[in-house]
Amino acid sequence: MMAFLKVIHQLVAFSLEIAMLISLGMWGFHGDKSTGLKYLMGLGLPLLVAGLWGVWAAPRSSHRLELPYRLLFSLTLFGMAAASFYKMGYPRLAYVFAGVAVISALLELVFD
Repeated sequence: MMAFLKVIHQLVAFSLEIAMLISLGMWGFHGDKSTGLKYLMGLGLPLLVAGLWGVWAAPRSSHRLELPYRLLFSLTLFGMAAASFYKMGYPRLAYVFAGVAVISALLELVFD
């Protein structure tokens, strides 16, 4: 049963990571910016975050942060994603995303 719950947690965590990248990309293209800046932020920000995640938070990374720091890192990025949802006019989605991210971080303490 515990192995099944761990797999479910991993699926939720991966879904959060994908939603975070989508949120940051949407935010980059959102607003009154020039077209060039929209493309730079809409494509560049998710790529930057994905690269940082791959180095410091990915399960198979050789430079993976230790647990308290990894949780702080992931919650910071998830907080940025929730803030971007809120800023784009999706407050309920922002609250749900933030809540699921916090629960996932707490479960990370259990399953790591």
